[in-house]
Parts: sequence; structure tokens; C-alpha cells
Amino acid sequence: MKKSKLLASAFMSLLCLGGLASCGNDESKLVKIQFVPSRDASELTSLASSLTPILEKYAPGYKFEIKTGTDYAAVTEALVSDQIDFGFLTASGYAQAESEDDTKGKVKLLLTAVRDGYQVQNDVKGSGNLTNADRANQVAAMDNRPLADGTTYKCSIDNKPYQGQQTQGEANQVQFYCSVLFTLNDAERAKLGKPALDVNGDGKITVDELAGKTVARQGQTSGAGYLYPSKFLWDMKEESARNVWFGEGWNTRITDTATLNSKGMRMVEKDANAAKGEINAVQAAGYDAALLKVMDGTVDGAWGFMDIRYANGYAKKNETTQANGWYQNPELFTKTRTVALTSGIYNDTICTRTSLEKDKPGMAAAVKEAFKKAAKDGKKGEEGTGADIIYKIYSHTAYQDGNEEGYKSEVEMYKWKVAQGF
Repeated sequence: MKKSKLLASAFMSLLCLGGLASCGNDESKLVKIQFVPSRDASELTSLASSLTPILEKYAPGYKFEIKTGTDYAAVTEALVSDQIDFGFLTASGYAQAESEDDTKGKVKLLLTAVRDGYQVQNDVKGSGNLTNADRANQVAAMDNRPLADGTTYKCSIDNKPYQGQQTQGEANQVQFYCSVLFTLNDAERAKLGKPALDVNGDGKITVDELAGKTVARQGQTSGAGYLYPSKFLWDMKEESARNVWFGEGWNTRITDTATLNSKGMRMVEKDANAAKGEINAVQAAGYDAALLKVMDGTVDGAWGFMDIRYANGYAKKNETTQANGWYQNPELFTKTRTVALTSGIYNDTICTRTSLEKDKPGMAAAVKEAFKKAAKDGKKGEEGTGADIIYKIYSHTAYQDGNEEGYKSEVEMYKWKVAQGF
């Protein structure tokens, strides 16, 4: 009997060595994940390789394979077609998957990302749901301009002007974020031979002053890089919104008020008509690229999550930010101007395919716990820890069990997008 067991063990060892059996590379233990490319793909690849052993530490017995999709939509497609097991979908990407007939029911929400908030949003706010006026006041604070009460903003944490200061402690972490539109200031643009954006000379750059200009955006399933900015501009059809976000003399720049009143402002792919309030939009390959395009004058402005200047410049230590002098350099905020801030966007997700439990039972639960623990492995700013790596990837600071109820507003936003033909 013992001899039979020994022979069987030896035979299995030969199979493993000869590659005839998967053994330690059992497909049922291989976790296939894709990131959305909101960051430079090569950097995401590097960060993924650093994150893999940490996840494997917290999910023993599993091997992680993390890649980056070619675009946002590609990650959703890979997930619904069972090519991958987990995907980092934006809120709007998840909403799309839940709304389309051919994908509905094929994606399961696993985790919702949590982020540190920005202290300016605690210091400068209204009551209840933020109005346009509330958000414009936050923009003034971020832009170092006088607030509605005539004071100049100083952060309550360090008594400094806005530099992307993060909220302190888990109690202030948030499940939402906003999209921000920013530009290079006119003094810096002049150095690059670019015309001034503050055409009426009122000391601020307003949304209407970007009519006919070029801004960087992200793919069409990006909430902060495309969808919410599109809705924000569409809302400029309302006089109440224009009264907040437009500058004096706007109707000398946007003269086709009939189009403005029916369609608001719009981003178009080329040949923007300033008289209609159109803005040229070019798709940037992630937020690193969007920031770079603004700072070198390639584009006049960029949409991105609040605040890519902090997360992708000031707080991000890499060759690009160091070479350009942005890392830990507060001039990144004084050299730029904040133009607009959208309504809140629900945080990103980690989703799985609904067929996973049948194919790979137990994997979803293991991966859920691994990401939760990895996000608490050390702290952001502490090189090599899970918390720091995850923060560098998407500015996530924790993960919570996903709740579909929280994404209902995102589904409604996606339906609006479809109805408007975006």
C-alpha cells in the first residue's frame, strides 16, 4: 500500500515537472484582473507587479495576474465575456454594464473604493446637497480668490492656501469625488506663447472663456474625465447655472444663444464653434497625460478627478513629476487655475463576473478580503506597502463591500448620456 502511494506521488511529481499537469498553476487559483487605463499603462504595469505579492500574501494559495485594458470599455468587455475575473470599473462603467441589454446581469459589484477627501470641501461648503454657488465657492478657494464672504481661503489643517490637502482620519474618508476643470494660468501661458484665457480681465478664468478652446478628456465611460463634464456643460443651458459659472460679457463670445439655451455647451471632436459654446476635446491617455498636456500648453485645459494636480503631480514621485519640478512643489497650484467643479460622482468599483462562483468557487470572497487588507497594509507615502501602492494606482485608501443602491444615480446619469447621444 505504501509502495503504491509512493509510486503515485512520484508519478504526479513527474507530471508537474514535465508540464503535463498544472499543479501549483491550477487555473482555478489564477486570479485575472484588469485595471482601467486612467494612468500611464507602463506605470500601472509596474505598480501591478509590486501589488501582486501583497495580494498573494493576503489570499494564500492564489496567484494574481494583473493587466491594464487598452481603454475603459475594453475592461468591461473583458469582464462580461469572461476573459477576466475582476475589473476596476468606474461608477459610470459599472452603470453602463448594468444598463445595456447585452451586459446586464453579467457583472457583480464586489467592492466600492474609498478615498481621502479634500479638506477644502469640509472647510468651504453649503448645507445639504451642494448647489452651483457652493461649488463655485470651493473653486474660488482652490484658485486663491476671495470667497463669497470676502475672505481668502486658508486650509484649516495647516493654514496654507489650497495645495490639495487631504482630510485626516478614516472618519473623513469619502465614497464620492468630483470632476474638476483646470487650466494653466495666463502668466505661464504667455511664457509658452499662448494667448490669455481670461479675456475679460476679471481675474478668473470662467467656463465660457473656454468656448472654442481645446481641453483634454478621457474615454466615454470615464465619469470624471467625460460623463460628468458633459452633463456640467449641458447644464449651461440654464440661466441659473450661467449666472454662477460664466463671466461678464459671456454673450459677446457665445453669441448663438438659441443653441446655448437648447443644448448648453458641448465638447466636440474638432472644429469647435465658439459662438455656439462648443469646446474642442482631445482624448488623453490617462490623467498623467492630461496634466502634462495642460502644463506644456498642448491643450488649454483638462477635466479630471479632483484633484489630478495633487494625485498625479504634487504627491506622485516619479521621473516625470520630478523632471518637471511638480513633485512636492506648491507652484503646481499657483501656476494653474481652477475653472469648474461638477456634482459628486460615486467612487470606483472592483467588479467580478457573475459566472465566477460557478467556475472558481471561493475566489471572490478571497480576493475581496485581500484587497481590503492590502489597502490597510502600511500607509500611503510608505514606499512598498500595499496602502501606498494602491493609493498610487487610483488614489484609493480603503475598500468597502459594494452596495448597488449607491450606484442608482450613476445608472440614471448613464441613461441621460444615452438620451443625449454622447
